[in-house]
Amino acid sequence: MSLNMIRTRSLASRYHFGQKYGEMDYFNYHLCGVARSLENCGYSTNHVLTGYLHDILEDSDCQEYEVSYVAGFAVLDAVVALTKGYYGEESRRDYLKRVSKNEIARDVKIHDMSFNMLNCYKEGRIGKMSIYMADIRTLNEFIKEETN
Repeated sequence: MSLNMIRTRSLASRYHFGQKYGEMDYFNYHLCGVARSLENCGYSTNHVLTGYLHDILEDSDCQEYEVSYVAGFAVLDAVVALTKGYYGEESRRDYLKRVSKNEIARDVKIHDMSFNMLNCYKEGRIGKMSIYMADIRTLNEFIKEETN
């Protein structure tokens, strides 16, 4: 495991300490789950680092310089793109459009939403699962626009 990976995991674990994903520890269950999914699919180290950090600016008082210090500027750019409300009030659609413009962010977001959607399915929350499915479709539309 690289030094960047160790530092990134430590930063995420520290800032998400005590947070829960349902009954599970947020870092060990959700963040590690998203990062593991990216790693298992063969994505880059920057993708995996972003998987660990994707909620850190939104859900904690972590500062941008801390993210760039442990993971680099490409990861910081992706984390900023993934941070809801970073640029003020925006619709869900505008947020997904912004995410689609950053290659790392859009890949991480798809894995994040897929993780959340599968957990909704396991818990029988079909309505919430449908929202994630719709968001994945919307993000996919924006990705098609970006790559054409």
